[in-house]
Amino acid sequence: MSIAGKRIKVVDEKRLALAVSVIIFFMLLLSTGLAQIVKGDEMPVYGTYIVKEGDTLWAIAKDYGSDKIDIRDIVYEISIHNGILGNDHIYPNQRLEIPLR
Repeated sequence: MSIAGKRIKVVDEKRLALAVSVIIFFMLLLSTGLAQIVKGDEMPVYGTYIVKEGDTLWAIAKDYGSDKIDIRDIVYEISIHNGILGNDHIYPNQRLEIPLR
């Protein structure tokens, strides 16, 4: 090997291989961590919605959801975030926090 014209002698090839492997491992670990950050795994931002007469969670999820996300997942997220369990109903003038996408 040479660096800027100077020759470097490798004394222990196993140590060199181990060092290179460790460096590659940490580079891969760092790049996957950064990919998750860039991907958008942060907490969603919520807006407030006032329930109107005749509204359903499904209709609200359809209006405020994204075509990229399954409507069932949006309904589930709204339900869990607002403490609506099982067959609980929503009522006019009830405030719901809706994930903004």
